[in-house]
Amino acid sequence: MFDVGFTELIVIGVVAILVIGPDKLPQVARFLGSMVGRMQRYVASVKSEMEREVRLEQLKDLQNTIANSATNTEKLINAQPQKKSSTKKSTTKKSVKSKSTV
Repeated sequence: MFDVGFTELIVIGVVAILVIGPDKLPQVARFLGSMVGRMQRYVASVKSEMEREVRLEQLKDLQNTIANSATNTEKLINAQPQKKSSTKKSTTKKSVKSKSTV
C-alpha cells in the first residue's frame, strides 16, 4: 500500500523524537502498534465476512441451478415412459387375449 523505505523510516523516527520527545515515544509507539493491530484484525474480519457472503450466494445459485436441472430431468423422464408404457401395455393385453382364446 505505502512504499516506505529505510530512509523514510529514519526521517519519521527523527521527527517523532523531536515532536513527541524521547520520554513519551515508547508509549506512543506501543499505542500506534496496538491501533494498527486492531485495524488489521478488523479488516481481516470484514474480508472474511464478505468472502463468506459471496460463497453463500454462489452456493444458493448452485442449489437453484441443480434444483431446476433436476426438475427438468424429472419432467423429461416422466414424459418419455408414458408413451412407451402405453404401447407395451397394449401388446401384452393382446397376447393375453390370444392365449385365452386358444
